[in-house]
Amino acid sequence: MLEWCFYAVGLGVLVSIVAGSFIVQAVENDLQQAENQRGTYVSIIILTLFAFAVVKNFFDIKFIHRQARLTDKQIGKLRESNNIYVFLQNSEPSLFRDHIDNLHEIFRRDYNISQDNLVTLLQSRLLAKTRVVEFCSSILVTLGLVGTIIGLIQSAGGLGEVFKAMSGGDTTIMQGVDAALGGMGVAFYTTLMGAVLGGVCLRLLSNLVDANTEHIVSHIAELTEIYILPI
Repeated sequence: MLEWCFYAVGLGVLVSIVAGSFIVQAVENDLQQAENQRGTYVSIIILTLFAFAVVKNFFDIKFIHRQARLTDKQIGKLRESNNIYVFLQNSEPSLFRDHIDNLHEIFRRDYNISQDNLVTLLQSRLLAKTRVVEFCSSILVTLGLVGTIIGLIQSAGGLGEVFKAMSGGDTTIMQGVDAALGGMGVAFYTTLMGAVLGGVCLRLLSNLVDANTEHIVSHIAELTEIYILPI
């Protein structure tokens, strides 16, 4: 948890310094385009999805942190009682307890037990639980590219209005220029937000959770190999 908080705060400060003003301008530009009936709300969608992914990532790391503390606590109780049956009856649900329970079920049918398959399944389940944030990271980058395409299309439309106004002597040149500049703003801002928030921030936080997931799986496997399988 402490490591996650350090990374989250560090990334928040870094993004605020480097791209904070651009993100604010992106939202303002999106709202301004909406007033002109050309709004796509891509920047706001990116920010909303980013906030959801950060909250989900926080709960993932919180879950792993709690399971790690439960594992250390329960292995101490198991060593004190030295009785797996009592441990399974009195311990609260946890990854470690479920792992021991599964091994016990296998042991009831075959004395030659191995935890290799169970460890693989445990790791797969945990990684599947944390894949949402990684998926959101890819979506943010994709949304940034989608915003780029939409912005360029709007910009091309605005330039078309300018050329028509210039050729016909119309007074709507400034409207066309505003549309062109607004479209370019959408293009650049959404690309920046998708790359910074999705490609950098969420990717780092997601990798941190994955690393801690692998750590707790290996920790459970190590404790089981040392204290449980010999018994």
